[in-house]
Amino acid sequence: TKVKVPENGIAHAVVTDGDIMNDELLLAGKNAGWVAAELKRRKMDLKDVYFMTVDDLDTVYVVKRREDS
Repeated sequence: TKVKVPENGIAHAVVTDGDIMNDELLLAGKNAGWVAAELKRRKMDLKDVYFMTVDDLDTVYVVKRREDS
């Protein structure tokens, strides 16, 4: 029996340690306005993001900065 695993493509690190990675945004076909909208939807500010990725199927993963850092 084969298990079919979905292929999401490359995950682009679009925010690291609160900074937007413009080259990665370009590769993902996104822009800073898209990042702002995604964070607003999650009720987060850029300064609160430790790490954020988006893959080729537009799946977004966000790691919030720890309170003590």
